[in-house]
This record gives sequence, structure tokens and C-alpha cells, in this order.
Amino acid sequence: TTAGLLTSLPTLCFAAFGASAPWVARKLGEHGTIVVALLALIAGQVLRLLADDAVGFLLASALALAGMAMANVLLPSLVRQHYPDRIGLVTALYSLTLTIGVTVASMATVPLAVALGGWRAGLGTIVIAAVVALLFWLPMLRGGHATRGARGDAVTLRHIARTRLGWALAVFFGIQSAQAYSIFGWLASVYRSAGLDEVQAGLMLGIATGVGIVPAFLIPAYVART
Repeated sequence: TTAGLLTSLPTLCFAAFGASAPWVARKLGEHGTIVVALLALIAGQVLRLLADDAVGFLLASALALAGMAMANVLLPSLVRQHYPDRIGLVTALYSLTLTIGVTVASMATVPLAVALGGWRAGLGTIVIAAVVALLFWLPMLRGGHATRGARGDAVTLRHIARTRLGWALAVFFGIQSAQAYSIFGWLASVYRSAGLDEVQAGLMLGIATGVGIVPAFLIPAYVART
């Protein structure tokens, strides 16, 4: 039950905190909100390493996922803001990087935990990656705090809910999330039940996510071009 709740947290947090990202961006600016999101991600990851019970681990995971959710919502709009003439290419690079990150994490987390002496040390390497991302992002604060579009131009949830396309996208993303997080959360356990050890199960999960690396780059670029 606890494992199932942990697997459900990404979708719950992306729904709750992702929806609040535009409101926070109006207050802090898009670049500043990404910094706050990265700080939440780092804090949540550090607290996960210090947690000594399931409740603490779940709450810390929710904090880290809140940061991921806010950044996930805002980064595509920043692609359009900073690269209006190369949206397809930069979106393809963004999608490619996400897929590579998922694949590397799936394949490397358990071997790192084994090599470094435990799961806390293995997850600690992810904290380092988040800190590096924050250091690279901090110079973006000099770019100002303006957001694209005035408040009067905002497209609200009510506007989207009145369109067939809005509902079609909602159903599509719901099904996509159900499929993706079932794989991320349970495929390794299925392989473990079939007799593979933890490292082998992680490698198999990495293959399942890694097959999307090339399409993640080619398809957005192709769509933008055609």
C-alpha cells in the first residue's frame, strides 16, 4: 500500500502543484519560480535521505515532486519565450534530455546504491544533480521577472473546459500518465518477482524507458517542421 501511494504521488503532485505554477509565476516571474521549484526539489530530496519512517519519506517526496511539477509546467513556455524561432528544435532537445534522465536514473540508481553502501547514498547522487541544475539556472534571474502575456490575456481552465480539444487532451494525458507511472512504479517489481536481482530489474526498466530516447528527439522536431 505504501509503495502504491509513493507511485501515485507524482501524478497527484503534478496535478495539485502544477496547476498552481502559473499563479506563482505571476508573483515571482517564471525564472524566479523555477529557482523556487529547484530549491523545493533539493530540500525534498535531502529530507528523504534523513527520513526514518514511511510518512516522513512520503512527505519529503511530495515536496520534491512539487518542485518538479512547477518546473515541468513552466519550462515549455520558457522554450517559446527564449527560442521563438526554434521551438521545435529546443522542445526536441528538452524532451530528449528528460528521456535520457529517466533512463539513466532507472539503470544507475541501484548500482550506485550497491557501490556506495546503501539507498541513501544512491539517492544522494540525485541531490548533486539538482544542485548543479540550480547553479546553472541562477544566472537566468538576471533576465528579469516578466511573464509572457498580461493577466487579461490568460487562458483559464474554464475556457479550456468548454472545448472538445481541451477534454481530448485531458483524457490523453490521463491515459498517458496511467501508462507511464505504472511502468515507472511497478515494472522493476514485476522483474524482481520473475527472479531477476535488483540491478538486472533496474537495467530492464532502463531499456523500457530508453527505447524512447530517439523518438523523443525526432518526433517534436518533425512535427514542428511539418
